[in-house]
Amino acid sequence: MLSENHFIKNEKFVKENQYWKNQIKAMLTKAQKNKNKNQSQVITALRHAARFAFLAGERILAVEIMKTTFQFLNNNSDQYYNALSDLHFYETGEKIYIKHYNFKIKPPSSSKNLEELLHLIIDL
Repeated sequence: MLSENHFIKNEKFVKENQYWKNQIKAMLTKAQKNKNKNQSQVITALRHAARFAFLAGERILAVEIMKTTFQFLNNNSDQYYNALSDLHFYETGEKIYIKHYNFKIKPPSSSKNLEELLHLIIDL
């Protein structure tokens, strides 16, 4: 038999996940609005969305969001290396500083665009 405590914890978990879902949705919406104006804001918003997804326990979604980020990056920028580090962390759980190791990694490709990511988060 489930205790009352179980339901309280479960309700708290659902509320917390709703909070993260709203945060991810807000960041993806911000990225979508700015995609033709300011690439830096798009990249930052996508990285924030990926972090929120990871913190919500949605590791696969975080990886998918990070892969989409590479559509907006050129491979000589600091943001490129930061995004590669983030992606590696979300995939493996290991923190690395790619720029310091002079890695030459081909950026991952994503089949998803911002609109598809928004629909994905709405369906969570």
